[in-house]
Amino acid sequence: MTGATTRSGGPTEPNERRDVEPDETRDIVREGVTMALYISLSLLAALAAIPAFTSEDRTQVAVTVFLTAVALLVAHIVAYSVSTRLVTRGTIDAEARRTLAAQILAGLIVAVVATAPALLVDSSSSLELAGFLLTAFIAAVAFTAAKQAGGSNARALIYTALVLVFACIILVIKHAVH
Repeated sequence: MTGATTRSGGPTEPNERRDVEPDETRDIVREGVTMALYISLSLLAALAAIPAFTSEDRTQVAVTVFLTAVALLVAHIVAYSVSTRLVTRGTIDAEARRTLAAQILAGLIVAVVATAPALLVDSSSSLELAGFLLTAFIAAVAFTAAKQAGGSNARALIYTALVLVFACIILVIKHAVH
């Protein structure tokens, strides 16, 4: 034994595989959802800044949306890896790797969902549809979060509306810059 302990305080061997504990699972899910929301909000702002495309630009729209999402994801991976190494004295442990995997998966799902409209509908409507899908996702997560906290449907709708107002503020700021 090396003196290392699990989250619950029990000893662990250096190569011992342990199951993911409920608190850790909750943290990993939260990090994945946080990443999906972050990429969604950031893509909404980016979509607002993309100029209107013509119908022959379908591939360009898809590539632009997907690469924007992937760039945001890569930036986060770098930031997360550096900050994790900072607080763990240079190592990325199994918990950090699981968290990062959840974040990458969530970010890629959002990237695919945001890109799909450009591949499935004409370019002139694809950005609006992508924006709608991203907004619907943000609203669904906000509503679910409010309901999970025990709120009534009315309170959940109010909370969702407030979250969407903040999303609109982000868009207004982004639009003002461009």
